[in-house]
Amino acid sequence: MNHLLRQIPAIHELQQDKRFSQLLEGMSKQRATECLQEAVAELRDQLVNSQIDDQQLHITDEIFSILSERLSEHSLQRLQTVINGTGTVLHTNLGRARLSEKAMQNVRDVAINYSNLEYDLQKGKRGSRHDVIEGVLKAVTGAEAAMVVNNNAAAVYFILKSLAKDREVIVSRGELVEIGGSFRVSSIMAESGAKLVEVGTTNKTHRKDYDEAITEQTAMIMKVHTSNFKVIGFTQEVPPNELKQISEDRGLIFYEDLGSGALYDFRQDGIGAEPTIAAALKHADLVSFSGDKLLGGPQVGLIAGKKQLIDMLKKTSLPVY
Repeated sequence: MNHLLRQIPAIHELQQDKRFSQLLEGMSKQRATECLQEAVAELRDQLVNSQIDDQQLHITDEIFSILSERLSEHSLQRLQTVINGTGTVLHTNLGRARLSEKAMQNVRDVAINYSNLEYDLQKGKRGSRHDVIEGVLKAVTGAEAAMVVNNNAAAVYFILKSLAKDREVIVSRGELVEIGGSFRVSSIMAESGAKLVEVGTTNKTHRKDYDEAITEQTAMIMKVHTSNFKVIGFTQEVPPNELKQISEDRGLIFYEDLGSGALYDFRQDGIGAEPTIAAALKHADLVSFSGDKLLGGPQVGLIAGKKQLIDMLKKTSLPVY
């Protein structure tokens, strides 16, 4: 093995090989040299760990073979199409939802040109990017106003950071969920600067738990829809209409995070128990939900609710869609 290690050429000698010259047609000399050094290091490790047959080993050829394989891997697109053989229609690991050909064509047509993203064509002056989607969201949810952010975790953070920073937000212990990617409601709240106040127990939360927890520092009552698990048996929760009444009586914001929610009431067809956005808005001042799961489109977080609160969110210094 030692005699093979001694046969590894110096980098400046390998740079004289015509195969190295070919690399310079597609990358800088510095980057090509770094790749060459990585290939040499990989070969050295293989020799030291006896992971390579040295009976007919040609050192220089093996180095450029390793180099060629590495470059082939790097040249592949980071995102590639895969076959969804799981039977799952919407799957985070597989890029969530597929976009239709028509949608992709519309994206392409707009993206390769300038667009009216923040320009009002009717008024002939600067507009708002919120206007592009807000009208549609108001129409399908019945909300007074609406806006878009990156995803629903961002929506939760955005609302808490903008409307409850350094103040208390009351949440039932039974609703402190963890969603995909290890995102926890409690963690998002901590990062937002809002102060979590847990009430009730895992299986039972009563109205008096909310009433007794409210202080001068309370800004919001938050209800989190437990869409990815269910507690059954000896349970109790305070319904949204009562949380709305408590919030109104004490001058608080009532915010409901639906996670996904639904635009069509599938329950009337005997499918699931997912609440609709429109139903939630009858009680909550603000509702957030995930548009990619709900609509089968690109990842997006949607916020709908009272115009006064949405306008406050739009004016925040945090970057939004």
